Amino acid sequence: MNTQDVKRLTEIIWQDASKDSSRQIYGLLDAARNEGIYPQLREHAPAALSLFQGSRARELALVAPYLVHLTPNELFTDWLLQNGWGDKWGILCETAEETTLLRRHFQKVLTVYNDEGKALYFRFYDPRVLGVYLQSATTEDLEKIFGPVQSFYVEGDTPDSLTQYLFSTGQLIKRNIDLPLSG
Repeated sequence: MNTQDVKRLTEIIWQDASKDSSRQIYGLLDAARNEGIYPQLREHAPAALSLFQGSRARELALVAPYLVHLTPNELFTDWLLQNGWGDKWGILCETAEETTLLRRHFQKVLTVYNDEGKALYFRFYDPRVLGVYLQSATTEDLEKIFGPVQSFYVEGDTPDSLTQYLFSTGQLIKRNIDLPLSG
């Protein structure tokens, strides 16, 4: 994705957030998707938080999911969109919640249990998983995963599309947004 395409994508993602200064954009990035994610987080987004805690966070640092506050036209944001768009590195969300409380919310949905009661990681931060899950989830499940999140953004089926998921009045709303990329 070139600089012009990154600018257009940034405008689309931040258009709603720019109308309300309390709304922020966060990335939930899967460091397991690319070995360059973790070093970039450490160097350019040191406030990024692993969804794992304690020894698990240290053991799995290179492959953990990370919550990072993103701002438009920032070095890390531009790097992420330019290099990760089209490769399913994670999802974006819009919220008025502050970082530590948002992290706690996502930590609550990170673990699910199978029929035998065994704890499993739910990779909801994988855009290939989130869209499928949201479209098949119950209202109760949607309330739980959205929590303080106004909307989730995921890459569309092709690099020139973006899908926004909103949850309003008990209904999931899916918006497909075409990105006029220059290729």
